[in-house]
Amino acid sequence: MSQPTFPTESPMSREDAISLILTSIAMEELGLSHVINAEGEKLQYVIGTIPGVTGPPATVDDVLAVNESIRDVLNSTVQNQMFLNTKMQNALSSSVLQGPTGPTGATGATGATGEAGPTGEAGPTGATGATGEAGPTGATGATGEAGPTGATGATGEAGPTGATGATGEAGPTGATGATGEAGPTGATGATGEAGPTGEAGPTGEAGSTGATGEAGPTGALEQLAKLDPPAQLEQPAKPGPPAQLEQPAKPGPPAQLEQPAKPGPPAQPELLAQPDRI
Repeated sequence: MSQPTFPTESPMSREDAISLILTSIAMEELGLSHVINAEGEKLQYVIGTIPGVTGPPATVDDVLAVNESIRDVLNSTVQNQMFLNTKMQNALSSSVLQGPTGPTGATGATGATGEAGPTGEAGPTGATGATGEAGPTGATGATGEAGPTGATGATGEAGPTGATGATGEAGPTGATGATGEAGPTGATGATGEAGPTGEAGPTGEAGSTGATGEAGPTGALEQLAKLDPPAQLEQPAKPGPPAQLEQPAKPGPPAQLEQPAKPGPPAQPELLAQPDRI
């Protein structure tokens, strides 16, 4: 446990000194409480009652010796407690207020003038004195020049609109002015949509019959013999579409007159050669 420390404030009042004395008593009491606690733990260690701590077994002589040592420490503690109690009572009963200053004693004989000592340090600055009363008001000074003109204030809100006056009588009609020159012709408008298609005209005369085309090649006899259904043998080659010959109303262009009629498609003889597809 470290020694108590005291502040080094200067000057120190009587009240501060008494407070420091009481503080020192409290710190000594705290130290004595630690001493008493240590003595109790010492006795518990010898007896073996401290939880988690075991020591060598103690004999009766060991217990008596430890008990005698603890009693001596407690006797010293009690004496210190009595001393602290007396010191605390004296500190509490002392008055904080200082007594009146005694009368000044008689002036002694003037001694021989000693040598001048070194100049001491300058003392602290004294407190500021009270402010004196205000003096009489002086004469009014000359009027100063006019200050600059202030900024223009914001414009106020517009007032309400007045009532509309009565409508006056209509004046006489003026003379008609001269007709102006014609303006330039405007741009041509967009072309309109195409009209509906008219009806078809009458059918023209039928054209001349075209030349007969050449006959196609005859199929092999062996291919005709392999056909299972007899109906295949009776089908002749398909000629061209007869619709072109029966429509006389629409003659083709002159080039179509020189083309012979188309015979049936030549694919039919090839179908005869492949009986597995039938």
